[in-house]
Amino acid sequence: QSNMGGSKMAELNERQKAMQAQLKRFVAAMRQLSDEAQEFMEKRDYVSAKPIFEKIIESFQVSEEYGTTPMEALAYERQRAKQDPHQDLLLLGVAFNASNCLGLIHKSENDYSAAETMYTSALDLISNEGAAPSRLGLWYNMYIQCEMNLLGVYWAQENWNMAAPLFRRSMIREAENDHDVSGARKWKSASNAELIEIMKKNPDMYNDHAVHQIKRAALNESEHKCSAMGCPTTGQLSDFKRCARCKSALYCSKTCQTKDWKAGHKAICDSQVPAV
Repeated sequence: QSNMGGSKMAELNERQKAMQAQLKRFVAAMRQLSDEAQEFMEKRDYVSAKPIFEKIIESFQVSEEYGTTPMEALAYERQRAKQDPHQDLLLLGVAFNASNCLGLIHKSENDYSAAETMYTSALDLISNEGAAPSRLGLWYNMYIQCEMNLLGVYWAQENWNMAAPLFRRSMIREAENDHDVSGARKWKSASNAELIEIMKKNPDMYNDHAVHQIKRAALNESEHKCSAMGCPTTGQLSDFKRCARCKSALYCSKTCQTKDWKAGHKAICDSQVPAV
């Protein structure tokens, strides 16, 4: 009986190892696809990038192979093996980048409905991590970029009812960044009708506002935080080194920069340019 128990345990361990190896191959494949698509994005070759990003998104759906989504399967296997969440973060970066870039592509095609879906999916990926966006380091910058892109989609369609809550949130954020307590209070108390009236009267306001918001997210004048996921280091801007490529991510050390690059920053570094 003990031999049977040992045999079952060995079989279980083998299955676990096989699943982990399979997930590792999946991460590598998604990373390669993301890199290929990103090269096309840099050239503004959206026609070539679009099907690759769509393939990535499709690959993240519930799979019969895993019995769940690859993200959930990976997280489960990592927790069971007590491993560092490196692969989880990398996959999150790949999925986020694909949704965000597809939103940009759909918007360039004037397919606002599809763009809205993709931007919303990207925002949900960040929100579902269970942390306040402002505590997500680099993800905070990306979160703001996506939120402003989504606001742009609603603004372009004059879908004021959907735009109003995003506009309110962005204006509150702007006031709080300026330590303008009364201004933040004003935007919080403004009615949707008042917000819609402001947007209608200022049709050119979005572009300047969006660019400013994204820059403020990357260059916040208040306390800064290391962009490496899990690093608690905070301080003044002068205490950090900036990513030389995207100029948005901040790192307290070379070690954190290297770790973050491998954990997902590589997959999203080039998508920092606002789609306005």
